[in-house]
Amino acid sequence: MDLVAVTDIDAAFAQLRERLTRGAEVFDVRLLTPEGAGPARALWHEREGIWAILEPDDAQSMYWCSFGTTKPTSGGNVYYVCMGNLSRKREAWNTAGALAADPKTHDLYYVHSGQFGKKTQQFAEHYRGIKANVTWPTNKVTPRYVIGRLRDKEFIGALAAFVKTAEGVKTGKPASLESYYRNAIIDGVEAAIDQARLQQPSGDLGPVDIPTGASVSRTRLARLEDLQRWLRDDPEMLQTAVDLIVGKTEQDRRRHLLLSVCAAGASILIGWLLSAVRPDTFFPYILHAFR
Repeated sequence: MDLVAVTDIDAAFAQLRERLTRGAEVFDVRLLTPEGAGPARALWHEREGIWAILEPDDAQSMYWCSFGTTKPTSGGNVYYVCMGNLSRKREAWNTAGALAADPKTHDLYYVHSGQFGKKTQQFAEHYRGIKANVTWPTNKVTPRYVIGRLRDKEFIGALAAFVKTAEGVKTGKPASLESYYRNAIIDGVEAAIDQARLQQPSGDLGPVDIPTGASVSRTRLARLEDLQRWLRDDPEMLQTAVDLIVGKTEQDRRRHLLLSVCAAGASILIGWLLSAVRPDTFFPYILHAFR
């Protein structure tokens, strides 16, 4: 995927803010940073479990974009997990975040450098997002992680997966179910492609010489490569699959939890009954019932 950094960053930022505001619960908070604390407005998305704070900074000619995962409280303090700030200068690649467009469809994407200091390599190992070559106004080209397309229904979910992966890498917390299954799907497709490639016949066999089994293997490889391309080019499709799996897992977890609670309650009740009823008073009633 090839993208072009937008030149009208102010208009693009307005679209990003509108997308993150839609459906969000708003909290007035104090954002804590290494430089101090200040008032901010957090946009909380309950289902995805993330908040965003977007603040313009005219003095530094940029937009601060901070993200966190703990639900805010009105007047409370929040500290960001990661940032994806946007530069309003021509050298926009100097900030971690950026907004870029598909030159053919003009769809707007939020991208990130993936740079997290000493944790950059660990992040790259845990986050299986796609990358795009972004061309900047100066014709400089650099790769960036594609967080998501703004108009996608699951953009907030894709952003949450990015933020929670960064949180896991920085704090050592286990990955969320969503991140786990997202990575598992991509890894599974890549492993299946590698296996299919190993099964390809060697040499320059013509179509007539290719055994039936090898032909089936090539068809399977082509389908897997198509699937990999679809997952890369359509993040919403991957997010939908992840949501279905996570939803099913949560349903199973709740059902097992309910069964466990019921079993524990039944065990306590039976134990209480057995301790409350003496055998010498209980068994005569049973014998009388069978007369």
